[in-house]
Amino acid sequence: MGAEIWAGGVRLYIHGYAERDRAYDHEPLSCWLPLAKLRCLCTTLATGQDAVFREAAGEHVYGSVFSFDSHTRAIDPDRTDLELWFYPMNERRLVLRVAAGPLVVALSMQLEWSRNQLPQIAPEAVPSNMPLVIECQTLLDAAAQRMRVDDIGRSSGQ
Repeated sequence: MGAEIWAGGVRLYIHGYAERDRAYDHEPLSCWLPLAKLRCLCTTLATGQDAVFREAAGEHVYGSVFSFDSHTRAIDPDRTDLELWFYPMNERRLVLRVAAGPLVVALSMQLEWSRNQLPQIAPEAVPSNMPLVIECQTLLDAAAQRMRVDDIGRSSGQ
């Protein structure tokens, strides 16, 4: 897990396990998520509902889905041990899964760092990035409350 401030603003690095569609094998997988896509992930964590991020590439529009696995719908949706699934549109047909409870804590800490560092590192990115950082933090607060996560790494005074 990590955060990076780059030319486009803030993006977060997520590490989990990739599983092949229609197979039982898995492998480690990491990816960078820009704030707009991260907002969808945070929405799913906060609500337990699927969220879709759509982006255009050339003449095509691709969708990435964030979801809790369908077989867990009968299980208490507020449990921190549930896994969040990210279905990126790619040719390899890999599905990234990450444990929800630890993800809420890690994302909260990384966004807190980003919120504090962004004005010093990239002041020109503040107007376009800070509202998304704050929105993601608000969604993660709701996710922490829903899943009863005790400490999400927020400094006092927030």
